Amino acid sequence: MSIWNPATILKIDRANRLIGRNPKTVVFVTPLLRPREIKMASALRSNGWKIVLLYKQTTPFDPSNFFDLAIKLADEIAMHRVAKILEPRLCHVFSGAVDEGVLRFCRDKPSLVIVDLNDIFCPSLFNYLHERFEPTRECLALADGLVCRDLQPKMAERLDRYDLPPKILMFPEYPWIDGPAGAGAKAKGDPNEVRIVSVGTFTLETQGMFDSAYLQMARMLAEQKIHFHIYPHWFYRDTPGSSFRFDQNKDFADFVALEQETPYVHLHDSLPVEELARELPQYDFGIVAGGSAALGQKLDFLTPNYMQVCYSGRIADYLDARLPVIINREVGFNHRMLAHYGVGIDLGGILQPGFRDRLLAFKTDPELRQRVSSAAEQLDLGNQSARLSHFYEELLLDRPVSDIRVPIWMRASKRLPVFGRRIATVIEKAQEANRGDWVEARNARLRNQLDAEMGEKKAMTEAAQRLLAALGFADQHAAGQTRMRDHTAARLDDAAEQVRKGASGRSPGRDEMVAKYYAALEENHALQARLADLRQELQLGGMQVDEIAGLLNWPEISNDKERSSSFTELLRMTRLFVEEGRRGVGSPGGTSSAWSLLNRKNLDQLLADGYRRFKRTIALNYFTFAVQAGDPQIATLETLIGEKRAHALWALAEKLPDDPDFEIRPQTHFRYLMLLLWDHALSVDVLGVLNKIEEPPEGAPVSLTVDGARISQDLANSAIEMYSIAQGVDFSAIKRVAEIGGGYGRNAYMLARSHPHLKIVMVDIPPSLYLSQRYLSSVLPQRQAFRVRDFESFDEVRPEMEAASLVFLLPHQLAMIPDDYLDLTINISSFGEMTRAQIEYYFNQIDRTTRGAFFSKQWVDSKNPFDSLALTENDYPVRSSWRKIFSNPCATNEAFFESLYETRSRDG
Repeated sequence: MSIWNPATILKIDRANRLIGRNPKTVVFVTPLLRPREIKMASALRSNGWKIVLLYKQTTPFDPSNFFDLAIKLADEIAMHRVAKILEPRLCHVFSGAVDEGVLRFCRDKPSLVIVDLNDIFCPSLFNYLHERFEPTRECLALADGLVCRDLQPKMAERLDRYDLPPKILMFPEYPWIDGPAGAGAKAKGDPNEVRIVSVGTFTLETQGMFDSAYLQMARMLAEQKIHFHIYPHWFYRDTPGSSFRFDQNKDFADFVALEQETPYVHLHDSLPVEELARELPQYDFGIVAGGSAALGQKLDFLTPNYMQVCYSGRIADYLDARLPVIINREVGFNHRMLAHYGVGIDLGGILQPGFRDRLLAFKTDPELRQRVSSAAEQLDLGNQSARLSHFYEELLLDRPVSDIRVPIWMRASKRLPVFGRRIATVIEKAQEANRGDWVEARNARLRNQLDAEMGEKKAMTEAAQRLLAALGFADQHAAGQTRMRDHTAARLDDAAEQVRKGASGRSPGRDEMVAKYYAALEENHALQARLADLRQELQLGGMQVDEIAGLLNWPEISNDKERSSSFTELLRMTRLFVEEGRRGVGSPGGTSSAWSLLNRKNLDQLLADGYRRFKRTIALNYFTFAVQAGDPQIATLETLIGEKRAHALWALAEKLPDDPDFEIRPQTHFRYLMLLLWDHALSVDVLGVLNKIEEPPEGAPVSLTVDGARISQDLANSAIEMYSIAQGVDFSAIKRVAEIGGGYGRNAYMLARSHPHLKIVMVDIPPSLYLSQRYLSSVLPQRQAFRVRDFESFDEVRPEMEAASLVFLLPHQLAMIPDDYLDLTINISSFGEMTRAQIEYYFNQIDRTTRGAFFSKQWVDSKNPFDSLALTENDYPVRSSWRKIFSNPCATNEAFFESLYETRSRDG
């Protein structure tokens, strides 16, 4: 379709006027119109945005009711030409993957360009279409922004060294309707039947691909008398205008044959979005699967990395229908997200007898239904669309708004030799004058913003000086800030005056006016940078002032004692850790990528909620499990303690009230797990230590009172782990115990209370080390603590460290501890979050410093996609000289194994 036919020209002119009238206008560009574009446009319009669509009619979707204006064009070249004519402020370009059309927009930008891709082709994720790797790399490097539906871009950045755009927004497919409440929605069927539904695409065995292996799974479900309903992808809709219209009978021939063999397999027609939304509520569960060898799923054109980071858009369809989702763990990102909301059910259960009965129980579980509804509401596109709107606004922050938008015929006339040059001159002069006005107005706003920033800084000065004087930053900063403020203000006044004169025609010539305009624009950018610097004027190692400003608003800062001690202590500890990491002193510098993310989360929670509530926030990132129904840990413990006792504990868990100050809902299974763990801990407590110890109230634990004592998950787990170690270690015969990565100190507290003669050495990174140092010093006040400090050798601190019974060290300081200093070293579930180099460092230190035993409790299958590291028990660098005392599955949680090694005999 030519762009110069009358109907298209009229639409282009309407789009031009729409963009001119509405600064909040974005142009969507897609060669493959799908529900993603339709849903996003609908949500953005509710946030005040106008959406112009440039599209190629290749799919069965009709854009009529979802966009302010839709312009159908013949191909990607035409879409690019129209975008160049329109000169919008922002183009959001969609595609399944990078192709020539996306590249054209990135290489020759009609505006700021955001790319939005289903898949990021790179070597770490795909085993096919290698020719797309380099175009994808180029596109991501050129784009101004990226809207990503999953973690593929970050994997490409980390493993394949792709450069990503400066602005990135995570925006997967979100639910957008309440399907069961919609008109014509189908009701649930027979309550005694189980019906699983699959929508969208999956790889087909008929095409030689076994990444999904749904045919085998359909047979397995049918054998257990579980109904399996399939609604194929919209590729299979026989709709005029669609370029696909695949042959469903041919591609799904195996399923057609299976449908004739069993009443439990049902192959439906591919349906329009609105019809599918009415169909899905009648089913009981949705399904997402892939990459599981146990289920016969053999990765071919996808890699295991892909399975860890991809996202299935069908999850949004299931949540629209308020269906929980059956999923296998290998689909990592999807599985973690569903587990977070408590709406995922482990597909691995299909391999065990009784899967149908378990699904029937889930089907009638009111708590699960409530969690699904809650997840759908929290993830609702209407709630999430404000993030996309803000993302656009941030991108447009420095882009002038031009009030000069000439008619389309004038834009097109620029192509004519003589007349075109005259038209172009008129447009350029008008736009330059307009931009000059914009710069002046912009600078005025920035001056006001600068004044506001300075006012805010002045209000913080006294507190900041008191907090940071000991660190030597405040005086130097204040003088530099004053000089910069005065210099910037003088330059700003001069630049604004010059631009005003140039824009009003008093400049002696056009060249001079343009030069002054650009000088003012540069000053504008400098001022923007200065405003950023005001937020980053202090630096503590690698910690920027944005984070320090957050610390200044820490809840504890209202307390004078906290201001003078705890806050400064955290800053000092962090500075020492960052500085030593940069220098590479003693250990591999810095943190793993996984711990960088976890530490940011821990620090955010510490800043938002404070130390006083850390057992309700940060502790959940360590070893406190926020379980829900169906958690395998519960099933393991039920088997361990017996059905009768488990039934009694469940009755008690149901009877006890919820903790109104704990955000996890519902809490019944959380209480049940705590009671199960406590019951098992009592059964192994041969020394009776749990009769003398209760959970400290410090940190506001989520606890229960049993027989007058405060109990918790952490206290029970610590006791169980202590007795596991005691199978090979006589605690009465040892003196010094170190724990690497001990969290806030739950195990250390248990060992210190049950064996008071032990010296405890904690080795960790901040903020975890800050928490353990503060917590253990408080709950064990009779103990002398060697707190984190800078030192160059053990001899330098020997008297103080020998006198202490609590010692706190950063990772590089472990290398300064003498040979054979320790009797026992413990690591529980933190090696899997490190890099290989860091794991090797710790094993070297354990071998050198520990004359006695090493206890390790780790995930059976540890997967760290952020550092591209997967570990099983045999992957840890255990030294050949060590003697294995035992290696067993964890009795209370089969996802972990426990090993105890003798490193060297204390007697030899």
